[in-house]
Amino acid sequence: MAKDWFIYASDATYYDNLQNNSPSISIGPNGPWSVLSSGQEMRGRIFAHPGHRKNSGRGEGVISIWPLPTTPLALLIRDVARSAGGGTQVLDEMVSEPGFASLISSFSHLKSGEWHGDMAHTIDLISQDLTGVGSHRSCPDERARLLAKRLRQRDLQPLPLLEHAKAIGLSAERLRHLFAEAYGLRVTQYIAWLKLHAAIRFMAMSKDIPTVANVAAASGFADAAHLSNMARRMFATSPSETQASSFQFVLVKEPNEAATDASNDLQLA
Repeated sequence: MAKDWFIYASDATYYDNLQNNSPSISIGPNGPWSVLSSGQEMRGRIFAHPGHRKNSGRGEGVISIWPLPTTPLALLIRDVARSAGGGTQVLDEMVSEPGFASLISSFSHLKSGEWHGDMAHTIDLISQDLTGVGSHRSCPDERARLLAKRLRQRDLQPLPLLEHAKAIGLSAERLRHLFAEAYGLRVTQYIAWLKLHAAIRFMAMSKDIPTVANVAAASGFADAAHLSNMARRMFATSPSETQASSFQFVLVKEPNEAATDASNDLQLA
């Protein structure tokens, strides 16, 4: 995982009723998957999933990319889906493009946690791969972008939305509307995403396997059940499943990411 995204690689053969509130990409490294989304069944190796759509899949091995909802990659995936009708899109024409091809060829290394040195560059390549797909390009309202940035700052996180709105110069209701319009999810859903990201980062940085309760407390969830339920719904994986010895976490530092101490990294939400 990195500052703005994380990748999941697994030998999984199915997932059911996954409903992420942010755009994502799934890749079948060993061959096509059958994906059911909004009553439509599709078959392919690369899928761009818009947010807020429940989907299920069957295949052999998977690589999933989840960018934080306010990042350029998330907006790019959303635009790709919009340009083709707004639903999950099959992008098999991308299989041989540099970024996707690099991930697919490195599937075994991804699973073992051995391949991460060029991961940030690979994600940049995938963004380039997707740039030519579709015609619409999101340009988020600057005030919505400012709120997204403020919500990731540790010293500003405890503030209620009303205080953020005052600082930005809008009413709380207007700011909520601009944020949802810009990023396709509510402010509360974005905060939940930041908490999940913080939970994964906490596990990636822990020397020993932490308890689910400790992860929940470190990442701002009310309790372990709240964290588990949200992770299961959004990623089809519960935190307890990641405690198995076969599960590997890798923390990826992006080239332009300033080094920070662990205490600053953990409390992202």
